[in-house]
Amino acid sequence: MAVAYIHYKYIHRAECICISREFTLKDKEILKFKHANSIAEAVEMVMEKHGDNAKIGMIHYGSEAIPILRRTEKSRH
Repeated sequence: MAVAYIHYKYIHRAECICISREFTLKDKEILKFKHANSIAEAVEMVMEKHGDNAKIGMIHYGSEAIPILRRTEKSRH
C-alpha cells in the first residue's frame, strides 16, 4: 500500500515511459505510464518532446525500486 501511495503522490512530477512486457497497455494507462516497445523508441519519444535538454533516467526492475525525486525551484511552483 505504501508503494501505491508514493506512486500516486509523485507520478505527476516525472514522465514515465514503460517498456516492460509484464504490464498490459491498460495497466500502463492506469499507472499513468506511456508505452514504448523498446529503449530506442522511448529515447526517441523523449528527444522529440524535449530535444537536447532532455534528462533521461532508467530504472531496471522498476517494480522493485522507489525513486527519490528532489525538489527544484521549478517543481515548487
